[in-house]
Amino acid sequence: MRKYEFTGETLLWQGQTLRRIRRISDDALGGFIQHERNLSHDGTSWITLTSKVWEDAQVLHNARVEGNVQVRGNAIISDNATLFDDVVVSGHAKISDFASMSNFATANNNAILRGSARMFDNTQIDDQAVVGGRAILRNFSEVTGNAIVMDAFLHDSTLITGNARVLGSMILRMYSMISGSALLTGSSTIIDSSVNQTAQVHGNVTLTGCRITNSAKVFESCTITNMEIFGNAEIFGSATLTGLTGALSRIGDNVRIFDLARVTSVAGSNPCRGNAQIYEMAVIHPNGLVQDNARVFGNASISGTILANAVVSDHGRVTAAGSVGWNTVVIGRTQVSTALGDIPLISG
Repeated sequence: MRKYEFTGETLLWQGQTLRRIRRISDDALGGFIQHERNLSHDGTSWITLTSKVWEDAQVLHNARVEGNVQVRGNAIISDNATLFDDVVVSGHAKISDFASMSNFATANNNAILRGSARMFDNTQIDDQAVVGGRAILRNFSEVTGNAIVMDAFLHDSTLITGNARVLGSMILRMYSMISGSALLTGSSTIIDSSVNQTAQVHGNVTLTGCRITNSAKVFESCTITNMEIFGNAEIFGSATLTGLTGALSRIGDNVRIFDLARVTSVAGSNPCRGNAQIYEMAVIHPNGLVQDNARVFGNASISGTILANAVVSDHGRVTAAGSVGWNTVVIGRTQVSTALGDIPLISG
């Protein structure tokens, strides 16, 4: 059964002649199409007054195209998808399921928007990007390349590109960028931060002003501010890492920081290096340095230098003037305020 007819009104649009349609059941005027392939006669799909669909684009099933929308190329709008308010869909883009686009959102090339995903406020999907689930894109955010975004909330000019995967109900905002082959899952909050190469972020992590790169992993419930995590470093548990205002502090190599450990560092410093491990409730203060194969744990407090194969644990304290190296082990409530030589055990 035919759903609509042409009214005879035409519009010359971008070198093509489009024709206005009228719904047969109630004489309601619709928008402009180039030919009947653009709008199926099946289902309740419709194109309203100022919308335009042309070339080989198709509007199918129960999809709605409302407002000043443009659909062209080989784009397909299907199922219960909705487009309204100055949206542009072109190329081979596909909008399906219950997905919606509005307010100057665009979909180009082979991009896919599906599920209950929503785009508005000058957002864009392009290339081979896939956005689905309950994802929301707002305020100039983009998903491009071969990136996949599922369920996440992208805000404030966030960019997901390359082969990145962002999977989960996380929030990314304030110019955050996820690229390379980065993998993010869970419900993290990413603010003004980048994750790239093969780095991973999982769980309920909070990143603010950070760069996670190389093969670094950040997971569980840690909180990191103003830091670069690189190499094969792993930060997890409920660890808290804070770089003071200025250039990013750097933690990398094969460092592992976890449990309730806390690291605070001066701007631009590299407080943890090599194969160092900081865990349990240990605290590394500004200007503290832990490197090589050193381990700091328990309730240890470090303002000085721990290196080589040294171990500081329990309530051990190393002041700014102190250093512990070699194979020395500091336990109990010992306070170190000088450079120790090769002393096997310090207990207090």
